[in-house]
Amino acid sequence: LFIFSLIIASIFALTAKSTIKRHPYPWYIGALVLTLFISLFPFSRNLPEAVTFLLDLFRRGAFHAHSGVLHGTGAFSNGSWLIKRLMPVRGELSIFAAMLTLGHNIGYGRTYFVRFFTNASALPANQFAACIITIILLIIMILLTILSFPKIRKRMKAKKWKQIQRFAYLFYALLYLHIMLLFIPLAKDGKDGYYFSVIIYTAIFLGYAIC
Repeated sequence: LFIFSLIIASIFALTAKSTIKRHPYPWYIGALVLTLFISLFPFSRNLPEAVTFLLDLFRRGAFHAHSGVLHGTGAFSNGSWLIKRLMPVRGELSIFAAMLTLGHNIGYGRTYFVRFFTNASALPANQFAACIITIILLIIMILLTILSFPKIRKRMKAKKWKQIQRFAYLFYALLYLHIMLLFIPLAKDGKDGYYFSVIIYTAIFLGYAIC
């Protein structure tokens, strides 16, 4: 899911950059409508495999890949091919990605946040910790998203704005921890695909940290 959505996110970022820069709000509204639909769509094992895969691209957080493309771009050298193409539209794409990411939080929050706030002691330790990290991630994401709107950004001093935006690094460190808290126990239990997922996510996040 992540690899496939990373490809889609890369293609989208490079092909839609001009349109979303000129007319961002229709894209934001579309992302919110899609997020609402996906997050409220009932979980079911009776759906066709292709439909389940499409839903999971959004619902399982795989479209974090959008943010991964954007922040990964920042690790490249100034003047590079990707920097020239994506930096001018990085703010708009970040807002779009954040709105898509809410679909994951709402979809799974209907189950895990309800348990966390009503019967937290019944949650396994890894899920309890993951819920706390998710709340921190949401706070950071919402803050950085609000500050990405041009009208708000222009009212801030550039140095202060950049200092706050560095919370994105904390966001990705916590995101990796969140994923590992959920995936490593499943990998140990032999759940199909999770051992491979742990390796892939570790390679991607480690590569980003090095860059």
